[in-house]
Amino acid sequence: IFDFDGTIASGTNEKYMDCFDVAIKATNVILDPQIQKERLLEFWGKGAKTQLGNALQDHPEKIDSSVKTFRTCTSGTDFFSDVTILDNVIETLKKLKNSGHTLAIASGSQRNPIDRLLSKYKIDYLFSNIISSNDIDDPKKRKPNPYMLDITMKELGFNKSDTYYIGDASTDIQTAKAAGVNSVAVLTGHMNLATAKQLHPDSIIANISEL
Repeated sequence: IFDFDGTIASGTNEKYMDCFDVAIKATNVILDPQIQKERLLEFWGKGAKTQLGNALQDHPEKIDSSVKTFRTCTSGTDFFSDVTILDNVIETLKKLKNSGHTLAIASGSQRNPIDRLLSKYKIDYLFSNIISSNDIDDPKKRKPNPYMLDITMKELGFNKSDTYYIGDASTDIQTAKAAGVNSVAVLTGHMNLATAKQLHPDSIIANISEL
């Protein structure tokens, strides 16, 4: 089971950050850039409303309007201008699929960007199941809650011992551990090697071509 942003796709994390910035500035709230980044990353993968709620914690009346602005930004055509699939990912996914592995995506991202990018690169058929933030109404069930992985395993008939969750963020590793599956940290997104080691995943890889 794969995370999406920073694991399969490149450029989406940066685009999301740009859209968060647009959404916050539209409220006329001025935040220190470092504080804003830290507040957004603290709840990365838990959904835009939760992240913006944390960033705008001193201005709760601004949250709903910022979420609308964010969603407008991420649904625009410009969002995909610099978003690509990471090097060697397509070849690796096809190799895994052809060797009999069942592939799935469990991501805190919105479903539309995932579907559009997979369709663009004609690799949507490789995945037997996709769950995104749009499929979860309760914010408490988002990463690092194991709900996304539990649902995926149930729908696909996976055993925990045979399931691997590959992700680029600390919440991905926490989610894997909470679900009782094998955790794989990939260094193509949020984590560097030092951060990954602190989380004690079962494996650390430079990119998913090492799977």
